[in-house]
Amino acid sequence: MRYALPIILTVAATAALACQVGGLAPTPTAIPSPAPTVASSPTPLPTVPPPTATPSAPVIDALNAAGLAPRYVIPASLNDVKRVTFSPDGRLLATASGGNSLSSDYAVRLWNPADGTLVFTLEGHAGIVWDVAFAPDGRWLASVSDDKTLRVWDTRAGVLAQVAHLPGPANSVVFSRDGTRLVVGVALGKDGLLYNYDLASGTLSGGFAAHAYSVPSLALSPDGGTLVSLGTVDRTIKVWIAGTLEAGPLKTFSLGGQGGNVVFSPDGGLVATGLCVKSTPSFTCTQGEAWLWRVADGVRPVDMQGATGKVQAVAISPNGQLVAGGAEDQTIWIWRLADGQPVTRLTGHRTFLESVAFSPDGRLLASSSTDGMLIIWAVR
Repeated sequence: MRYALPIILTVAATAALACQVGGLAPTPTAIPSPAPTVASSPTPLPTVPPPTATPSAPVIDALNAAGLAPRYVIPASLNDVKRVTFSPDGRLLATASGGNSLSSDYAVRLWNPADGTLVFTLEGHAGIVWDVAFAPDGRWLASVSDDKTLRVWDTRAGVLAQVAHLPGPANSVVFSRDGTRLVVGVALGKDGLLYNYDLASGTLSGGFAAHAYSVPSLALSPDGGTLVSLGTVDRTIKVWIAGTLEAGPLKTFSLGGQGGNVVFSPDGGLVATGLCVKSTPSFTCTQGEAWLWRVADGVRPVDMQGATGKVQAVAISPNGQLVAGGAEDQTIWIWRLADGQPVTRLTGHRTFLESVAFSPDGRLLASSSTDGMLIIWAVR
């Protein structure tokens, strides 16, 4: 397929990339708690100016979303880009890499979304990096991988601060509201388990049964009191009280197909996920949707339809007006949250979408896909 969009990439980013070519089961016995270890620091890029604030641009809302266009189109990895997420202040954008057999690029990267430049390449993982999460103050970035490690990076210096060894591959991670703990979703045999990691002591605890086989996505409510987890194989979303995972889930919402990721609305009253609701006998998804639930009672107020492939990734705009869904049909669907009606479709990626995220100020939308591209969108 001919790819006509302009590609904007700094010399520093190009050089950095070029050098890298090449039901529930019983709770298992807790594993020994590893002490935090400090690994050798990755070599940061040459000195760069501090990231600047997100450029002044219109807030993306239901009236202007049809005007979204690529601001930067960046070859962000030699592998799939599994996850994109903004720092709480919007000054950094993190990407997680991995997913094909053509490259051993498993780096985490930090970008300046204001100008599309690469700030740091964080190397050390030896397998697919499935998820990244910023601490509430933005100082630390956590990443989890198929290599059975949790790594915590210093975003100011671009170096590794801690590494914890996990009992199995990890697919999801989220910080607690106060930034002192992490919850990690780990695959161990036929179980998807939740573990707590204490950053001060470096201790790993838990192993609470959550889903079958893995925990692909976690999200924490804006007030920090509620955690939701998603299971792809068992097709459920579970609601937990954050900090008391040992009590088990409070509620379970059933999915009509395999889900992608799960997110909260800005007010914490809704959770959303993308999924596949209809497939061929050969398991090719022919109909994808985004679903919303009210956390309080589990009611689905609206479903968002139209995608011709699985909606793998969803994000809700900070103003609560829009839901973005990255789909296997190589497009990003933008729906109005109030009534589920589509506003526009964004094209630019050459393969199916992996992740989408709104900036905290609502002025940018970032997306990634299996084509290794990162696109930063803004209203024209």
